[in-house]
Amino acid sequence: MRFGHVSATLAACAILVSAVFATLFAAPRGASRPLLDLPTVTQIYCSGIVTKRPPRMAGYVVSGPGSTYRLEFSQGDSVYVHAEGTAHVKPGEEFLVVRAVKDPTEISWFHGENRLRNRMGRLWEDIGRVRVVEANPKIALARVVFSCAPMQRGDRLTPLVPRPFPSLASVDKCRRVGRRDPVRGVVVEAKGFRQEIGAGETLYVDAGSQQGAKSGSRVLFFRQAGAGHAAIYQMPETARGIQGFGRSPVRYPGRDLPPERLGEGVILRVSPTASTVLVTSSRREIELGDSAVIE
Repeated sequence: MRFGHVSATLAACAILVSAVFATLFAAPRGASRPLLDLPTVTQIYCSGIVTKRPPRMAGYVVSGPGSTYRLEFSQGDSVYVHAEGTAHVKPGEEFLVVRAVKDPTEISWFHGENRLRNRMGRLWEDIGRVRVVEANPKIALARVVFSCAPMQRGDRLTPLVPRPFPSLASVDKCRRVGRRDPVRGVVVEAKGFRQEIGAGETLYVDAGSQQGAKSGSRVLFFRQAGAGHAAIYQMPETARGIQGFGRSPVRYPGRDLPPERLGEGVILRVSPTASTVLVTSSRREIELGDSAVIE
């Protein structure tokens, strides 16, 4: 009886271990998502941009009502702003609000990440939009009419310039693959400083107008097996085999294996050194350090 009990326990443990391995090494659940139909206003005006050239500044947020206890301001709140030529600002005039941000963790997720970040420039995050309600000689009263993130003192105002809404219709795959001279880049950053990105989310690639990238262009994302660029620990040679789950008799370098296609996206905004890309579909999560091919 005791031996039978031990055997049953061992069998249950084996089933549990198999289930854990299947969960770890199977495709992420829910990673395959359908192509989006149209970009939303939030995706366009909350996309952000990475650039070495700061946006043209038109003023800044000074404070707001309840300044003795209010730390941040959101949609529907009133704020005090200083705009260039405040005396000439008229009620109804609108400004975009932006903020220069950086990853607070300062962790490198792949080799060469800091070098690429420095080459691309700073990430300017979209915070929202304000509309002037009352203009005074030095300070104007404005209302937050659109919010991407909580607004803070010192956030910068930029002129309101309409942004294009690119078509998200899928492009013929054969034509994409057949391009002779595609623009290649790397996924360096993501909105919210995520390390994994899926459909409907925004990321930043180190290829801009200087490399030939254009707003509205399609982007394909790939991952090369055994690339070895990840800075965090990964189990070695899992492309060849996993203990107890089979092994190839011949060792193939990662470059000999076909790249894994992860998904596609469309460029929303372009600076000379970087592109802001909306992921329109994904077979699985896109990670920092993955390759991007711009059509």
